[in-house]
Amino acid sequence: MNYSFHLRPITSPDGVMPLWREISNGNTPTIFHSPDYIACLLKQAQGTQIHLLIGEAGNKPLLLGLIGKSDGLIRHFHLGETGDKALDSIYGEYNDFLMDPDAGGAAEDLRQQAVQFLLQQKGVDALIARNAIPDLVRAMEKFSGKVHIFQDQHCWQMGLPEDLQEEYFIPESVSANSRRQIRRAVELYQERGEIRVTQAEDETARLAYWQELAGLHQAGWQGRGQVGAFANRAFLRFHENLMQEAPEKISLLRISADDSVIGILYNYIHGTCVSNYQAGFAFEEDNRLKPGLVAHIYAAGFYARQGFQTYDLLAGDARYKQSLAMKGMRLRSVELSKKTPRTILRDFTRGLRGK
Repeated sequence: MNYSFHLRPITSPDGVMPLWREISNGNTPTIFHSPDYIACLLKQAQGTQIHLLIGEAGNKPLLLGLIGKSDGLIRHFHLGETGDKALDSIYGEYNDFLMDPDAGGAAEDLRQQAVQFLLQQKGVDALIARNAIPDLVRAMEKFSGKVHIFQDQHCWQMGLPEDLQEEYFIPESVSANSRRQIRRAVELYQERGEIRVTQAEDETARLAYWQELAGLHQAGWQGRGQVGAFANRAFLRFHENLMQEAPEKISLLRISADDSVIGILYNYIHGTCVSNYQAGFAFEEDNRLKPGLVAHIYAAGFYARQGFQTYDLLAGDARYKQSLAMKGMRLRSVELSKKTPRTILRDFTRGLRGK
C-alpha cells in the first residue's frame, strides 16, 4: 500500500499533542513515546528546526515522528530529537516512529516509506536515528543509501519476581562470584545500620533527592576528569519540567544504610516497567563496597513488591549492567545518507584522513 506523508514545522506543543495522544491512545511502547515525555520535549524544543511527520492511509493518520534538523556540511534530519546537541543530551532510547495500533502488519512497510519520504526531501543529506530499535534499523537498511552505524549496544533488563521474600532481588542469572561480592557488600553496609529504600512522594522530597543525586553524580564524573550530565542546563530543565508536569512518570529512590547514603536512582515509570535513567552513588575507598550493585538490587526488590514486572537498566555495556541483568533489545545509532555533493565531499575527506 502507498501512504501519504506530510512534514510540517512545529511552532507549539499545542499543535502536536492532541494528535499524538489520539495515535498513542494511552498505549505507547515506551516512556520515550509517551505524551507526557513528548510534551516536555516539545516545550523545550521551541526555537529549533523541529517538524512533525505524519503518515496517513486515506485520511487516517497511522504514523507520527518528531523530526529535528541540523545544518552544517551534512544537513541532517534527526528522528526523535531536535538536532540541537545541548537539548539532545536528554538522550532518548528505543527510538522509532509512533505507530497507530491499527497499522498492524503494515507497520514494516509504513516505516520503510516514511524513511524514504524523509530522504527524498530537498535540503537534507542524511537521516540520523540514535538508539533505534531493530525494526527501524531494518527499514533504514532497505533504503538505497549509505548506512553508517556509529553506536551498537544492548539494553539490560531484570525480570522481577511476583513473590519476593528478601529485601532485595538478585536474579538467578547473576554469577556466583558477583553474588558473593554483592552479599558481602550488603553485610558491610548493614554493619552501619538498616539498609532502607525511600521513595520521594512529593515535590519537596523529589527536589531534595534530585539535588542530592546531582551532587553524587557530578562528584563521580568530575573525579574521572569529565563534566557530568548535570552541568548541562538543557538536561536539567527537561527533567525538572518532567518531574513537575508528570510526577507519576518519575520515581526517585534514596538507598541508605542508617543515615549514610548509598545511592540515589532517578527512574522512569511506564506501565509495568521501571527504567533507570540516571544515578548517583557514594563511592568509598573500600572497594568491597559496591554502591551501584547494592542500590540496584534494593531498588529491584522495592519495585517487585510494588507489582512491577521489569527493571530496565537501559542501553550501554557498563559492567554493573552485565553483572545484574540479561541482554534485552539491541539498539543501534544509525546515519543513513543519500548521494549528494555534500556527502561525496564528506566521504572523500574521510577517506583522505584514513590514509
